Amino acid sequence: MKDPVCGMEIGEKGDSIIHEGKEYRFCCASCRWAFEKNPDQFIKE
Repeated sequence: MKDPVCGMEIGEKGDSIIHEGKEYRFCCASCRWAFEKNPDQFIKE
């Protein structure tokens, strides 16, 4: 999986959340925070 904020490849150990039924993983807490603040900015259709 790729971190949707910074694009870094993330393994199964990355921090994750479920947004609108889809799992997103992050390399660090700051990327997760940025995503949670404005997910539409990072979700690509």
